[in-house]
Amino acid sequence: MILGKPNQSLLGHVTDCLTAMDARIERDEPVLQTVCSERLQADWKEILACLRYDAVMHDIGKATEIWQEQEHERIRSKSNNLLITHAVPSAFITAAALQLNSSMVDTPKHAAALAILGHHGQLHTRSAAMDSNQPMALMAEGWQELSELAVQASGLKMRPYPTAEAKSFPLKFMGKQLCEWKAHLPQRDVQSLRFKALYCLMVSLLRTCDSMASKFADGKASEVHPGGAFINKSDVNEQLRLYEWRQVLETDVLRGREPHRIQQRASELNDLCDLLNAGCGEGKTAFALRHFQNLMRQGKVNRIIFTLPTKFTSNNMHRDFRHEYGIPEKLVGIFHSDSLAFLKQETSGDDQEKSNAGELQQQDKVYHRPITISTVDHLLMSFYHGYKFSDWAFGNIMQSLVVFDELHHYETLTVSAINEALKVLRLLRVPHLIMTATIPKTRIAVFNHRLPGDPPDLYKPLVSDGKEEKPASGTAELRIKASFFFRKDNERMIQPVQDDKKIRYEVAPSLLGDLLKHQHLRQIVFVNQVEKAKAIARAIKEAEGLAENCPVICYHAEFIGRDRRRKEDEIRKAFAKEHHKPCILVATQIAELSLDISADRMHTEIAPLDDIAQRGGRLNRNGVVPYFSNEQPYEMIVHALEFNDKYDILPYVKIDKPTAESADEPHLLQRSWDILPDGAIYSFDNVREWVNELYSAHDSLAHANFRQAVHEDAIFGSKPQERYSDKGEEDEGHVVLRTKEYETFDVVPEVFINDLSDSSEVNRDFLLKINERKFWKAKAQHLIEEQVVSILVSKRGRNSPEHEMRRYLTLKRHYDYESGVDFTGEVEFPVDDWAALSTLQVQKTVEKRNFL
Repeated sequence: MILGKPNQSLLGHVTDCLTAMDARIERDEPVLQTVCSERLQADWKEILACLRYDAVMHDIGKATEIWQEQEHERIRSKSNNLLITHAVPSAFITAAALQLNSSMVDTPKHAAALAILGHHGQLHTRSAAMDSNQPMALMAEGWQELSELAVQASGLKMRPYPTAEAKSFPLKFMGKQLCEWKAHLPQRDVQSLRFKALYCLMVSLLRTCDSMASKFADGKASEVHPGGAFINKSDVNEQLRLYEWRQVLETDVLRGREPHRIQQRASELNDLCDLLNAGCGEGKTAFALRHFQNLMRQGKVNRIIFTLPTKFTSNNMHRDFRHEYGIPEKLVGIFHSDSLAFLKQETSGDDQEKSNAGELQQQDKVYHRPITISTVDHLLMSFYHGYKFSDWAFGNIMQSLVVFDELHHYETLTVSAINEALKVLRLLRVPHLIMTATIPKTRIAVFNHRLPGDPPDLYKPLVSDGKEEKPASGTAELRIKASFFFRKDNERMIQPVQDDKKIRYEVAPSLLGDLLKHQHLRQIVFVNQVEKAKAIARAIKEAEGLAENCPVICYHAEFIGRDRRRKEDEIRKAFAKEHHKPCILVATQIAELSLDISADRMHTEIAPLDDIAQRGGRLNRNGVVPYFSNEQPYEMIVHALEFNDKYDILPYVKIDKPTAESADEPHLLQRSWDILPDGAIYSFDNVREWVNELYSAHDSLAHANFRQAVHEDAIFGSKPQERYSDKGEEDEGHVVLRTKEYETFDVVPEVFINDLSDSSEVNRDFLLKINERKFWKAKAQHLIEEQVVSILVSKRGRNSPEHEMRRYLTLKRHYDYESGVDFTGEVEFPVDDWAALSTLQVQKTVEKRNFL
């Protein structure tokens, strides 16, 4: 028997794959036809034939004598040795049978052959470059079985391929013929991106169906099944039902509520490139879901991808979809660098369900489910070879509505990469929606800049009028929502002082007094730096007169992964809508986005005005008037900084020495302070006016490296490790997506050293990030040590996981759940003699390379 799997014939496996492909096409044909015909300008009937052909012929290379010999020997010896490649001969045989030439390689049939070449791994510059002269003799029986089925399934005409009895070709020769295609692929133009989209669509469908067929086979007994095929159409439909996008179509995401005013204006969208400009709490997420439902009804998309700035905001949205919008849990995916731990934490079932989280994460990585939430970095990396599944993901992006949420949060470099991605989405006619509360009009103008030949579609903002949803009792007109007053305080909230050559933080007594005076309320204190948050939280807890029933929560980025998730839950419960108990949250900007909580009073350090507005979204959220029932005002007290202190204005303003031309120009925080009127009332129109004044200059928003990578990696291009590794958005690469003013290091607090295990996944829960100034100072004080741990690593070609030594950097400082690492006596950005630590800089690269 010609084997396709250890327990299944080759004919049986490809029959299963064809069954899966037919079921997928039947379910999604309207969307797939729209993608091919309208977006890629390709013949859907021809692509349909190629997809069914690929389902049958993708493994024809396994019907070679050498592959069968190696597979039977592996089964006999019960080994897990690697087999000779079957992808290269499969693609070569396909090209020969379909009589494809290398002079014009951008047809659907060429894309089908390339999909076969890349169905087990992402294509790159060295793909198909074989060194082996091993003859790949095709078995006559295998050719006869698969070619007959392929012709029957696809209707494509095939030229007979010479089998072992006639002629064989060396593997190196096969690879060389395929490599010649590279020189003839479209280069850096519209056609190259369309061909990339076509190839990615086909390879994503093939990989999905191949994986489904293989999963069915893996679940069967180890003996070879004489009948060949394992699955039927009903089996596949049952699997597809688990990710059925029509279930989202049938969900009432408003949960019986009337649509918000902004949601009633959805007809103003152009259904391609849309921009929603609305304030916090106006129902932007539900708006996007209803827009998704509308596009599904039109047969334009079958999934939606929400992109967000941080893991924290992604986790919160994942919970909201289940609890606030009634979306079935199985339909909502999430992916970021810590999403596996998050999924396991959220799983309410048994250990088996928790173990399935790994499989779900792999599907979420390629945007497989109807709804996937991810950090924006992961989406951007899918446009080039940023990780080893990016082409698979890009094929699913072609079928999606892509949402860029909280766009105002990103700094210029990230927005520049997003702008380049928007150009690709417009060119390929992929529906996308930008959602923002505080985008300046200068940025919209850059998004709408068009060169000759660019698609003419423009972003015409759908702007909220900032009014309440319904008239108040006894009134006829809708009121402008004015939820709180701004009050400016020239006194700094907290500042460093020096005693006996030691630097410590001193909290303003007036701040503590105000917090204690209003401790019967729910209060939030926002600061711009981690150590300030710790010091203020500590001072409040130690203050005389703090009531026992007023918990103080400190939240910032310097907690281990396990504790960050606990903190998120603690915050949500403390500010739960069903009760109104007193609490004080002291947080950095990590808590200013996508957190559906509402405070009664807020103190904040000055920040860019768009961030101030975001923080204000947590104050009297959805409120219409800025007063309590007893006429006590809702207030945001905005505190000044020492604007000439280069450390106090971090992280929003660079600490580099200003140029002569800019030395006299106020920086971003100073201008924000000057623009914000004291005593002003928060309204959406006021915020828009202030933000437009703050960002009156035009940025080019060009990201040459991102654009170059997208074109270079259209089909072949770089390997992921040459761009980014697949660890996620925290790794560095040639395509930089986030600006880093300073380096960060992952360390393990010494209290958790004994908790490290042989699982790198589990160990991630004990890592926390500290900035380089803290790291190198601790290094100089001999507080950084190495901990060598034996990690179990699964490697391809090995029967079982093997132990591999990894080293972790441990920090010998006290750590607790309340505050994080104890850096008492220090400030986050100390005015140290940085040159004194420069001798340690040479170790930085070594350290970064060797810690997990």
